[in-house]
Amino acid sequence: MATIGFEEELWASADKLRNNMDAAEYKHVVSRSIRINIFKIRFRYIHGKI
Repeated sequence: MATIGFEEELWASADKLRNNMDAAEYKHVVSRSIRINIFKIRFRYIHGKI
């Protein structure tokens, strides 16, 4: 697998953000944030703000 060069830094940042939270639990937090952002983008698109 090819590496881009910032994977370790990305993983370290993710570990710092989730602090002592279990990775399985953190997955739910992140997926909710992504869904909320998608809904916000869709709302703006539908209402002509994009």
